[in-house]
Amino acid sequence: MLHMELPHVNVLSKMDLIEKFGKIAFNLEYYTEVLDLSYLLDHFAKDPFFKNFRRLNKKLIEVIQDYSLVSFIPLNVQVSGYPLTAFQQHQKVDYYLRTLQNGE
Repeated sequence: MLHMELPHVNVLSKMDLIEKFGKIAFNLEYYTEVLDLSYLLDHFAKDPFFKNFRRLNKKLIEVIQDYSLVSFIPLNVQVSGYPLTAFQQHQKVDYYLRTLQNGE
């Protein structure tokens, strides 16, 4: 069984500046949803450093996918709705923590 101490919200901020750094390796949905990480394993295979850790990376990817451990909320202050979505996710986490503290 997997038990995480604290719920958390991952915010992928400064999305309005991402194009300044050139083309990203994958499309935005890949980073925000984190549904299929096998592409990441293939991407790591090109790097000699990560080649030595292929089995470890494969097992980590399986755990992350099986339990849906990682997702990101994009935050672009120039686009209406993104700040509200991040705030709503934070409220969900806050509610969950308050529920745990009250023993409900």
